[in-house]
Formats: sequence, C-alpha cells, structure tokens
Amino acid sequence: MSSARRAGEDGASRSQLGSVARCAASSRASRVFIVHHARRAGQVAQRADA
Repeated sequence: MSSARRAGEDGASRSQLGSVARCAASSRASRVFIVHHARRAGQVAQRADA
C-alpha cells in the first residue's frame, strides 16, 4: 500500500520536473532563435548599407 503511494508521488514529481525542463529548454531555444535572427538582420542591414 505504502509503496503504491510512493510510486504515485514519484511519478508526479517526475512529470513536474519534465515540464520545468521542457519550459527551460523552450525558453533557451527561443533566446538563441531571437539572437540568431537579430544577428542575421544586422548583417543584412550592413550589406544593404555597403
């Protein structure tokens, strides 16, 4: 009985960790995406000036 309850709690904490990790990964990916596009936009602007 107690082992079943412990397994349920373990599963809940694991899913919580998974959602946090997924959120962190997506925010990191979006930051890289934004920086990359900002850099490319800057290069295109310099090329247009030249």
